[in-house]
Amino acid sequence: MPGSETSGHWTTGNAQIPAPYPGQPVQGFSGTHRNPDGGYLVMADNGYGVKVNSQDFNLAVHLIRPDTATGSTTFVKQVFNLSDPNHYVPGTIWRDGGCAAATSFPAGYSCPAPDRILTGWDFDLESMQIVPDGTFWFGEEFGPYLLHADAQGRLLQAPIPTPGVTSPS
Repeated sequence: MPGSETSGHWTTGNAQIPAPYPGQPVQGFSGTHRNPDGGYLVMADNGYGVKVNSQDFNLAVHLIRPDTATGSTTFVKQVFNLSDPNHYVPGTIWRDGGCAAATSFPAGYSCPAPDRILTGWDFDLESMQIVPDGTFWFGEEFGPYLLHADAQGRLLQAPIPTPGVTSPS
């Protein structure tokens, strides 16, 4: 995504683009929401496939505008990074303690400032709903959990467990 941080340090890249990537690539969307103006809010999955290679993949919602006449899509902007500034997530997250506790890093990677932005190491988002009050609900696979965030992507409460539901990961 344009303007995003370098990412993919724990991946090998592909034949056309070696890792790390100059920004955060998006290989598909796990959640979409059509806006009345024809734009779409979209959410990428957890990153590069597994928790152990997605530490530098920020969980984000983007605004895109597809053009069905030309078959093209325009990236409009990143709406927000999902974050936990109020420390609702129990335990360690990558960008606040997880990175600092790690013992080795790929070449060229250094820990970001502890800003509480959530990454693919923390959660694996699978779905997104926007409710009438303007807040977002995300379905998450690692717990699995439900995550509730405001319109700026800040968690509003602790992750909500889903008893009786199990994750395949």
